[in-house]
Amino acid sequence: MSKSTQEEISNKFAEAELYKTHGLIKEASDVYHSLLEQLGKNDAAIISEINNLLSELDEPSQGLTHFSKQKEKASKTDPAEETQHRFETGVGLMDAGFPAEALKELLGLLGNKHFSESTLHIKIGECYLSLNDEFKAIEHFEKARDSKVLDRGIERLEVLDRLALAYENIGAFPAAIKALEEIVKINPKFRNAKKHLKHLSQSAQKFGRFYHLIQEKHLKVEDLEKAIQVAKEKGKPVDAVLMSDFNIDKHELGQSLSDYYDCPFLEFNELEMLPTPSCIKGIKEKFFRANNCVPVSEDNGKLVIAADNPFDMVKTDNIRSVFKSADVRFAVALKDDIDKFIDFFYGKYSVEQSSDDLFDQLELVEEQEDDKLDEYDTAIHAEGVVVQLVNKIIEDAIKSKASDIHIETLSGNNGTVVRFRTDGDCKQYRIIPYQYKRAVVSRIKILARLDISERRLPQDGKIKFKTRTRRTIELRVATLPTASGYEDVVLRVLTDTKAMPLEKMGFSEHNFALAKKMLEMPYGLILVVGPTGSGKTTTLHAALGQVNRPEKKIWTVEDPVEIIQDGLRQIQVQPGIDLTFEKVLKAFLRADPDIIMVGETRDEETAKTVIEASLTGHLVLTTLHTNSAPETITRLLGMGIESYSFADSLIGVIAQRLIKRLCPNCKEAYKPEKEEKNMIIEEFGAHPISPLTLLSFNKITLYKPKGCKKCHNSGYSGRLAIHEVLTVDDAVKQLVERRTTVSEIRSQALQSGMFTLKQDGIQKVILGETDFKQVRAACIK
Repeated sequence: MSKSTQEEISNKFAEAELYKTHGLIKEASDVYHSLLEQLGKNDAAIISEINNLLSELDEPSQGLTHFSKQKEKASKTDPAEETQHRFETGVGLMDAGFPAEALKELLGLLGNKHFSESTLHIKIGECYLSLNDEFKAIEHFEKARDSKVLDRGIERLEVLDRLALAYENIGAFPAAIKALEEIVKINPKFRNAKKHLKHLSQSAQKFGRFYHLIQEKHLKVEDLEKAIQVAKEKGKPVDAVLMSDFNIDKHELGQSLSDYYDCPFLEFNELEMLPTPSCIKGIKEKFFRANNCVPVSEDNGKLVIAADNPFDMVKTDNIRSVFKSADVRFAVALKDDIDKFIDFFYGKYSVEQSSDDLFDQLELVEEQEDDKLDEYDTAIHAEGVVVQLVNKIIEDAIKSKASDIHIETLSGNNGTVVRFRTDGDCKQYRIIPYQYKRAVVSRIKILARLDISERRLPQDGKIKFKTRTRRTIELRVATLPTASGYEDVVLRVLTDTKAMPLEKMGFSEHNFALAKKMLEMPYGLILVVGPTGSGKTTTLHAALGQVNRPEKKIWTVEDPVEIIQDGLRQIQVQPGIDLTFEKVLKAFLRADPDIIMVGETRDEETAKTVIEASLTGHLVLTTLHTNSAPETITRLLGMGIESYSFADSLIGVIAQRLIKRLCPNCKEAYKPEKEEKNMIIEEFGAHPISPLTLLSFNKITLYKPKGCKKCHNSGYSGRLAIHEVLTVDDAVKQLVERRTTVSEIRSQALQSGMFTLKQDGIQKVILGETDFKQVRAACIK
């Protein structure tokens, strides 16, 4: 056995004895077992000794009894010796990685006349530092610093060094500078104090690690001062308070830390995790917890270690002493991310730890197709992590007003990405650990009554349930097979089961008047058009709500029936039994309707039947997937529709898009420059009735996104619709009959008072409801 191996075994025995002395039996046992794994057949004598020691630890109470006996023995000795023993016990617990237990022991010695108060305050301050309570740590370090017995020796340097670190962590940079200046006066070489002082005084310009935030105007000086006060009151790190209470983006905070510490900023991301560094093996997890650091990668002897404060020389020296042979390089990370790295490497990272309120249960009350709710008036039992996790995903999607939930399973040992589509954009919600990814998909398929054994074909279904407040929620579920035998799931969230009033659909006054006039017609065809997700169904139901009166018989055929209205007779198509739009629509004509709504006109046969119904004395409303109102006319003509009957039946077309609305809480007013005015006028284009000119623009105030807590710092909150309302007059009818071009129809529609989608959007920019960036992203013309 080599000398180094003997030394390592000796150190392990000492570590186990320390744990045993403090009553930490499991920790002592773990050390002995790790030694047994390292030993071979030639170490029979050592193995026998370890087995004997393990047998003594069989009864958990033995360790506590041993600890009690140690204290009892100490209590019979001289009071000064007893105090010294208790102090050493506290220090031992601290060294072993149990700062909370050490703190309890050391606090019990305060006021004891047999021990130096300054030394005690130093150790208590270090405990609080390990527990990330810098404010309490400062309180005790200051008491030690101000003690009359503390000289200008090493102990004072230690106190000043810890004080400077704690001051820096809470953002009290002038105080940190003052402490460092005193160290430099006593010993400039102590722990790079001179270099640290220069960096803090000059580069950071008194704002330290938050200088980047101040410089880039992400944070005001007065807000930093408020954050420090809030952190003190809540007992939380300033970093955490800045993100939670002052809307500081994590990446911006990371950039600020990276600039200050002159090293990379690391963030935990399960998808980007490399294999566990081999150097971690054999090192106690508590070492990394106590020092707020963890190795994250190693390559050719170069070891990258994430630490919460790479300037803390005590921590970095401890780390270098453990990884003696490695070329250690430091990166900075937030404590929460360091804990996740440690959990991941030690096999503890799981969904249970990813959110404090993960297991808030959403009360699901399943509804059968025949709506016999009384038999299902009890909550689904949440047995296990997966059930609770799926409930939590759904609940958070509803809280964040998401329109869709995307569950994307990744190959191999990677997890599952969950993204929410909110206000039209997909945003990552969380990553589910890989051990749950198949189970999560299976759980959703069970709720949607799909075949969980079929993973090769797409499936679709629905989940219907009630929340605790008895609000009905419906999810449309679609599963799609992906590579490596996995499946993705997309859930459409349908929360608005009642029709919205037409006046709340975001029409401008001009367009609202045109839409109302169209709905007053006794018969004819009204088309609502736009891409998927543009709110066509919502507009159709709002229109039906406008004409839904007792004297009117209204039939609808939809796929699916998303919005329920009293007074409407609603049918859902079922292709499986050949109940198609065309068949239902023909049946409607024999059912004495006044108004018919067809969820979507998908083919030539349905289009012909819709036009026939509108010509036989019925008001018909339907949707089509086209980009603009004039294009809709040419698209239907291109399907082979007879132009004369189409021209006679068509009342009008409403094209629409959904764009982001500026957050009303934080949108910022500004006066546009001449260049911006000219650009918007050019984009608005010519309009024969209501042109936009530079003169009319001069008194206009525009708004831009800023970002606040209510809008999650995006500057936008919710969406609004922009419309293009084309009404068919005699001039337009003649163009339809002649099967003319899109540009000619658009030109005549503008003469008749239509505004294009972009023009309606620009009008809403001028009203301060959105900005031009959103309009340009949604419209071509």
